Amino acid sequence: MRIAIVGCGHGALDTIYETVQQSEAETGIPVDLVLISGDFQAVRNTSDFRNLAVPPKYRHLGDFNKYYSGAKKAPYLTLFIGGNHESSAYMWELYHGGWAAPNIYYLGWANVLRFGDLRIGGTSGIWNPGNYVKSHYEVAPYDSNQLRSIYHTRMFEVAQLTLYNKPLDLFLSHEWPRDIALYGDLEALKRKKPFFREDILSGKLGSPAMQHLLHHLRPSYWFAAHLHVGFPALVPHASTPSKKPVDLRHFKHTPQFTHATRTKPVLDPSTVSLDSARVTPATRPDATHARVTRFLALDKCLARRHFIQFLDLPNHTPGPLSYDRDWLAIVRATALYLPLGPEIIAPPLPSLDDLAAKVADARVWLDEHIPDDTALQVPVGTFEMTGPLHVHGDPPGEWRELAWKPQRNPQTDAFCAMLGIECKINQDGIMRDEYQRANERLVERMSPAGFTDRGDFRRTEGAVGG
Repeated sequence: MRIAIVGCGHGALDTIYETVQQSEAETGIPVDLVLISGDFQAVRNTSDFRNLAVPPKYRHLGDFNKYYSGAKKAPYLTLFIGGNHESSAYMWELYHGGWAAPNIYYLGWANVLRFGDLRIGGTSGIWNPGNYVKSHYEVAPYDSNQLRSIYHTRMFEVAQLTLYNKPLDLFLSHEWPRDIALYGDLEALKRKKPFFREDILSGKLGSPAMQHLLHHLRPSYWFAAHLHVGFPALVPHASTPSKKPVDLRHFKHTPQFTHATRTKPVLDPSTVSLDSARVTPATRPDATHARVTRFLALDKCLARRHFIQFLDLPNHTPGPLSYDRDWLAIVRATALYLPLGPEIIAPPLPSLDDLAAKVADARVWLDEHIPDDTALQVPVGTFEMTGPLHVHGDPPGEWRELAWKPQRNPQTDAFCAMLGIECKINQDGIMRDEYQRANERLVERMSPAGFTDRGDFRRTEGAVGG
């Protein structure tokens, strides 16, 4: 199996896929999967700019709208997480994960999926201490504060991932784990980014929540982006788990870096290298967590920048994209506690021990109701447009106002129905037929030819993989 991992996408899907195809042509090795570590920018139309956290001068459609409309088809199965520059209202529709376009799958706010026999975890967003304990109170169209708080890490999803206890092969985050710089070539990093120096010394560079998850989940590989610099590191883990109580509020339990724990050599061209076109695989028994996590941060998608890395996993074979049974149990067990609504501060969660007991019960339910693992394959062909296509010029005014608001996504409804849980995401959201009614009103006011020039709201036909 060969995987291409990309840093910040920034809407440059064409460049990403062309780079992967060039690698295939040069090496003769096919790529089975593409992973993108945030700032994906799934902008479907100019209405999405209203809920995109970038300064106006940097707003551009990028390439995604062509894949959303069906004008282009993603040549590789692509998985991505969210960062801090996203079409956030569209991403929220797919909170639990789903096809953002045919063959392009968003992991949601937190997720674990299977690709063949590979376990891939990920979480979206970046750290903000003031918003960490808050609920998901934002409602589109977002005001200036919500436009940023929507992508800030919340304790709820960190708790969900903390409940996951199976070995992970890969993990994706947008932001770096806190203190990760200490496990790599720190001096080289400070030479490249001298303004990082103060944050590194003060412990402010990176996310404490991601630091906790790094040491708790102990994946074989961890990929990140956000800071627009390539940086490899090797993070050793204790042979036995820490007995300290997990503190999801202040993270007092996380291991502190000491020079005695540093794995040497820090940079080993045979394991993680900025100059290499490959990352060679770690070896570990499938039933255990990794003793060392190989971390690699990647740059943004620009010429002569280290924005892509190829990972060869000869001991793994590609297979269908599937839900992870243990993760589904966590989602079902915690669904009742998903913090939504106008209350800004999220209510306290039950203890991790109590939640773990609920997860065990949920796993029994899953085994009874979905006993066949083939039924856990992520259904293809279920992608459905929930926002209008991009048209030349501004979209019709009524469509634009509808597109700014929360949209109801059939994929999210179906996912919740599969788990037997209430769908709380955009319960009163705009349905597709509301666009159709607006369409009819528009046709009454315009000639058919004039409306045709404005665009339409078609379902993509013949789509493969989504």
